[in-house]
Amino acid sequence: MTSSSHTPHTPWTTRQIAWDCDGDEGHPPSITVLLNWLKRDNNYARWRQDTTKVTIRWEVVAELNTHGIGHRNGADVNLKICMLEQACLSARAIQSQPDIYKCIIDGEEISTEAHMRMICKHWTRLHPLMGPLMTHADEVRYNICTECFC
Repeated sequence: MTSSSHTPHTPWTTRQIAWDCDGDEGHPPSITVLLNWLKRDNNYARWRQDTTKVTIRWEVVAELNTHGIGHRNGADVNLKICMLEQACLSARAIQSQPDIYKCIIDGEEISTEAHMRMICKHWTRLHPLMGPLMTHADEVRYNICTECFC
């Protein structure tokens, strides 16, 4: 007899752990490992050129494993890189047209830089890496509006 509140641990039921909160005992968190991997050896350019990304994302999983992070899989890596690309594109849109993307918090307008960092926490690392490779097709794919239709 099994309890109805017990969920068996299978590959399909994993606990979500934030990418910036899973480092321990001298090991960096997943996000640091991923950002370092993307920057090293032209890996982000390789990521952009590869159509299936299966082999490349398992390289990232292996890198995470060498740092004691064993709970990420290839789909996690794929999703996180897509999320980073979307955040970078959104922050770039804010930077290019700050008047359109004003942000008011508690009745005060925040600076463009603060707004960009709210949207893309890793902007200073991502923009030099991803920015030059981003295209209008990426903006369309992630539904980022960079034109004013006033």
